[in-house]
Formats: sequence, structure tokens, C-alpha cells
Amino acid sequence: MSEKIEWEVVDAPMPGAQHAGAQYTRVNMLQSMLGRHWKLKVAAMAVAGLAVLVFVLMLAGVALVLMAGAVLLSVGIAKLQRFLRRDRHGNTGMRQ
Repeated sequence: MSEKIEWEVVDAPMPGAQHAGAQYTRVNMLQSMLGRHWKLKVAAMAVAGLAVLVFVLMLAGVALVLMAGAVLLSVGIAKLQRFLRRDRHGNTGMRQ
């Protein structure tokens, strides 16, 4: 039993291509994959990537500030405990 092809996809020739073996560049590839207004679509993807990068850096900055705050808080609590421990033992902290 022989198979028959019922349909066939035929692309229109690309403008600027002289023959079938024309050099297929990145620009041609992007234009064929993304269609009309491919430059705007590439620019939008770049802007979206930049926005994601800025968001991740912002989250990293917030995490860094929170960790620095936790370190300062723990140092402050340790100093307060040391100060309260000196007073409880009758030591005023003054040298004799």
C-alpha cells in the first residue's frame, strides 16, 4: 500500500535569497521564527530579561539587608546580656 501526501507546506521565497542554497544567517532565522516585527519581539524579550535580573538583584539586596539587621540585633542582644550579667553579680564594670 503506497502512502499519498495529501498536503505540502510551501514557504514563500525569502526576499533577498537568490537561490535555494542561500546563506541562512541568524537574522534570517530570527525573522522566520518570530515573524513580523521580529526586532520588537527580540527587544521585548531583552527588556523582560533585564527586568527579571533587576528583580532577582533586588531580592538579593533585601536578603542582604535582613541578614545584616539580624547580625546587628544579635550583637546588640549579646551586649545587653553581658551588661545585665555584670549588674547581677554586683560588678559595676568599673576597674578597682
